[in-house]
Amino acid sequence: MIRTILVAFCFAVIVPLYGCGSNDAGMVAQADGKPKPARRPCGCRSRKRDASEQRPARTTTDRAAVARTEPAPRYGVTTPGYTRPAEARFASDRREQRARDTRALTLRDVRWHYDNASAAFIDARPRDDFDDGHVPGAYNVPADYIDQYMEPIWRDVPFDQLIIVYCEGGDCDAGERVAEYLRTAGYARVHIFRDGWNALDDVRW
Repeated sequence: MIRTILVAFCFAVIVPLYGCGSNDAGMVAQADGKPKPARRPCGCRSRKRDASEQRPARTTTDRAAVARTEPAPRYGVTTPGYTRPAEARFASDRREQRARDTRALTLRDVRWHYDNASAAFIDARPRDDFDDGHVPGAYNVPADYIDQYMEPIWRDVPFDQLIIVYCEGGDCDAGERVAEYLRTAGYARVHIFRDGWNALDDVRW
């Protein structure tokens, strides 16, 4: 009687728990004597993966080293640790250019731009005054007739060109009006020489 109870306990508790002990037909007997499909062998959960199933080993990567060896990304995106010498130089040049563009122009600046052909000059005075004397090569765009005189500017002056506008000087506001028109039209580098023709008239061009 005791043996029968132990055998029943073994098949009812221990065999289902560990899944071990299947007969030749792949069936396991229950306590009530009815067969039951055997569980998978105990070693199935611990089987080793073959070569095709092996997970790649995790490796640590030196991000700074990768950033130095990988090509720099396009469209202005910067990789940490990566610097383009040419772009850094161009950025410095642009900062210096903006600094020169925003400060007030002196007579020495005007003469330097004229000698280096690095700026377009626009005389905002009336036509008669322009004919009496002007900076050689300057365009005449009278403040009262801007639209009528803009054709040479559209044709010859690029939108990224530095433009120096001058009028008579002193209280003259013609240069301000022409400069504002040019900025509104899309010229970003427009500057006024506020001393005007009163200072330029004595320069030997």
